[in-house]
Amino acid sequence: MRHSTKSVLALVFAVSCAGCVLAQGKPQVPDSDVVRKSIKSVGYEVGKGATKVVFIAGPAAPNASGEAKVDAKKGGTDIEVKVKGMPQPTTLGSEFLTYVLWIVTPDGATTNLGEIPIDKNGEGKLNTIAQSQTFAMGVTAEPYYAVALPSEVVVLVNDTTKNTKGKIYPENSYRLMKRSEYAKLGNPLALTPDLKNVPLDMYEARNAVDIAKSQGAEKYAPEIFSKATGSLQMAENSGFQVRKKQDRDKRPADHPVCRGCAGALGGTPGSGTHPEGKRCSRSSREGQG
Repeated sequence: MRHSTKSVLALVFAVSCAGCVLAQGKPQVPDSDVVRKSIKSVGYEVGKGATKVVFIAGPAAPNASGEAKVDAKKGGTDIEVKVKGMPQPTTLGSEFLTYVLWIVTPDGATTNLGEIPIDKNGEGKLNTIAQSQTFAMGVTAEPYYAVALPSEVVVLVNDTTKNTKGKIYPENSYRLMKRSEYAKLGNPLALTPDLKNVPLDMYEARNAVDIAKSQGAEKYAPEIFSKATGSLQMAENSGFQVRKKQDRDKRPADHPVCRGCAGALGGTPGSGTHPEGKRCSRSSREGQG
């Protein structure tokens, strides 16, 4: 299904606004809502060229794997990630719609480096830049791509090889959002996304806005939250119009309708036969032979 540039931009803006709402203004996520894990980080050597690290699977996706090429420079660290064997996110929980790459610095701070789109074969890639030269990397399942804290559903974590260039820091503790905090909000009916008719970004935007609302966004960031909901509604309306037009376009050409019904069904004058093959019940059948 194709979508207008306007609706796509509205979705991106809605998710970004909702992410900003959660990232600023509100007190830190309480400890009761998070868990802690430890991960290995690497101090990459600046100006020494690219080096390779591998990703190993977590319990959530035992068949997943990946690798990254990391090149630390003075202006930032280039990262090229490739993953495979990834399950579709919704199989890990109906609230999860996408995967996000994170870095974890030695002080435990986490940074969202972007979404990793996964194709139908479970493969994906992402090219991005980190501002730090010392960090760990992990991939988590998320309800939308602009989350500010990684979920506890960790699918992949980095590991080093004997050829990895850099200093190893084996223990780095960091915080992750409990999946229960998303499970009670995202997709409560556990519906499978209809990606043929509704873009993934739409589902992510709905999740983002719902989660922001549940955490008091209307109170502590009303202006940004209002922009997020407005953009989501614009996208919803645009998507509805596209689907409505497509439904009309799918009507078989060899099933014309009478003038009396043409306006309601989006059809053109013809023999008075409806698409389902029934004769028109309207009294006026202009244009019939």
